[in-house]
Amino acid sequence: MDVESILRPSRLFFVLVGFWPSENKKKPKLCRIKTYLIGIFVVTLAIDQCRTMLTLGTDAASLAESVTMTYLLRFYWYSVDAVGLIVMSTKVIPFVVQRDSLLSMLSKTNGLSKHEEASNGQKIVKHWKLRHTIAVKYLTRLYLIVLVTYISAPLILQDKGFPLRGNFPSFIVNTSWYILAYVTESIMLSLATSGVLVCDMLLILFVCDLCSELNCTALLLEELGQGQRDFTTIVEKHVAALNYGKSFCDVTSVVFLFQAIVTTSAICLAGYTAMKTTSTIILTKMLMVLLTTMMQLFINCYIGEIITEAFLIVRTAIEDSDWLFCPSKDQKGAFLILLRTEKPLRLGVGTFGVMNLKSFTEFMYNALSYLAVLNTMIRGQ
Repeated sequence: MDVESILRPSRLFFVLVGFWPSENKKKPKLCRIKTYLIGIFVVTLAIDQCRTMLTLGTDAASLAESVTMTYLLRFYWYSVDAVGLIVMSTKVIPFVVQRDSLLSMLSKTNGLSKHEEASNGQKIVKHWKLRHTIAVKYLTRLYLIVLVTYISAPLILQDKGFPLRGNFPSFIVNTSWYILAYVTESIMLSLATSGVLVCDMLLILFVCDLCSELNCTALLLEELGQGQRDFTTIVEKHVAALNYGKSFCDVTSVVFLFQAIVTTSAICLAGYTAMKTTSTIILTKMLMVLLTTMMQLFINCYIGEIITEAFLIVRTAIEDSDWLFCPSKDQKGAFLILLRTEKPLRLGVGTFGVMNLKSFTEFMYNALSYLAVLNTMIRGQ
């Protein structure tokens, strides 16, 4: 079983984004173009929404909202869309830039696809396979619900708007170009969402693969005293898992830093808009944004938590094993593993901290604090 069998349920998204392994081998230029196009779509939508945030839109729906909504409420509503797309950009662009490194890591991913000899090893692999499948399934559903909400909202409101409030001329809604513009923006938004979804799927795959490798290493160490395992194999497996984990943390550190900053801002702005709006559709969209951003932030923090937890399991296993009674050659290998476990493997937020569940509570506390300050400042004006 190879990595493609693990990713097969999500093959459509990987093919659209140009990350499907076998296609990359056969048509590398085409796949690279796909990836770059996704990056361009995300950046284009983000720039357009930032411009909309500053101009408050010139399309027909935006002009109609200027009559029923206050200036600040419209500004914060459009800010949510802008910040949301900036969040997408901070995730997709680093993946586009580091595309070759990610494909290299993908080719080395084998912790979920290989066959372990021991029955306990098979249970560990199946356990992380199941966690990977469940996480991908729920994440896909969440992204599709948000995407459908944005695309269908203008149709439900019948306000001649677009999935994202933009700077289309107001006269376009009365021409045949409206349908073309609506479909084009919907396709761009769908492809951009697919790009973000693939980024999250890759993160989940790498994390589950790494944790599977570390758990299997801990299992081998537990069986060491029973004379069932060769210590050289265990050391090589541990070193390979740590190098894989370090590569993953190095690639994603800056990504998580920008995401933490922008996601906190999105939670604050979406929360304020949801508190002040009287429109059911806007409230629904803001609640979906809040749900998505909080889920995104939680997933990032939980990823950091389980990586550190899996790393510490290896340290506990070597400390509890009978390595002191092993031959001197094996004792040197055990000492090497102990030295490597002195510095835990942590998912960093740039150079400012680490991602774990404690960080999630801190990020949420900061977002709610900013929301309270924002509400107080505006109320006092």
